[in-house]
Amino acid sequence: MRPITLRDMAYAKIRKKILTGEYAPGHFLAEGALAEEIGVSRTPIREALERLRKEKLVRRVAGRGVFVSEIRVQDVRELFEVREALECLAIRLAIDFIPEDSLTEFQETFLDIQAREANQERIPLETQIAVDRHFHEFIAHQSQNQLLIQFLGDIFNHNERIMALTTRIPTRFRASCREHLAIIEALKNKDVASAEGAMRSHIRAGRDQALEISS
Repeated sequence: MRPITLRDMAYAKIRKKILTGEYAPGHFLAEGALAEEIGVSRTPIREALERLRKEKLVRRVAGRGVFVSEIRVQDVRELFEVREALECLAIRLAIDFIPEDSLTEFQETFLDIQAREANQERIPLETQIAVDRHFHEFIAHQSQNQLLIQFLGDIFNHNERIMALTTRIPTRFRASCREHLAIIEALKNKDVASAEGAMRSHIRAGRDQALEISS
């Protein structure tokens, strides 16, 4: 296994803050400040930023520096179009292989979150994103299609930026829990049409909220 370099560490830390929204779209990424914050020299920071530029997570403006890329309406539309197609494919491939006890665990998790929300408990943003991603990744992995898993992994990475914005809206997070429970119920019943329909509704609801924020 290749050892983790300072460039890798800087890349991972900056990328995480972009994806979670801590570095918001348009945020100025000063090399000196990043180097001091992460505890490395400017060289690995510069290399990390170039890697992030190639992933279109940051943009370099001549004479001004590097900024976190804005989330454009077109980007949101394209992301959710591809995500809907691939996640519905994952449903079709995975539905006969998903263990019911795993679905029950997810069901209990979302019901617990609903109960905590009803008691006015604040669910940390990081927890909201992690639970959502874990559920969607679980379905993808049950498809047993390695290329599909890889593609969806990339999409989920970019989707985290959008989730960091949409899940700050309490009504969207509560609706998302209900949507996840509907997907789980259909999967438990081995009803592929209903599971696909519930997944489409869930993804489109997230898309509509993201479009509202980004437009």
